[in-house]
Amino acid sequence: MITLLMAILTVAMALSGCSFGPAPTQATHTAPPPPAAVAPAPMPSGIAQSSHSVGDLADVQQRLREAGDYHGPIDGKMGTETAAALRRYQSEHDLLMTGLADDPTRIKLGL
Repeated sequence: MITLLMAILTVAMALSGCSFGPAPTQATHTAPPPPAAVAPAPMPSGIAQSSHSVGDLADVQQRLREAGDYHGPIDGKMGTETAAALRRYQSEHDLLMTGLADDPTRIKLGL
């Protein structure tokens, strides 16, 4: 009687995909696909996006120098010194610290 029940149980499990044997040695699933490339977030408007000319940035650098916040060359190029001076000036004048020559900063600089 027990043998018959075991046979029925074995057949039922085999039909449902179950087994009594050891776990399979090969993986039955595939690795997840790599994450999709994410496009960089757009930069806020300002010098970093070249929305102003080199001459405009040179004017910003000159005003920052006059304010005592910039000590680099007046070359019209956005570099680390210019960005740091902009952040410093923005902090001192209660502006959003973007490190960019955005409109509120340019207005405060008188440009």
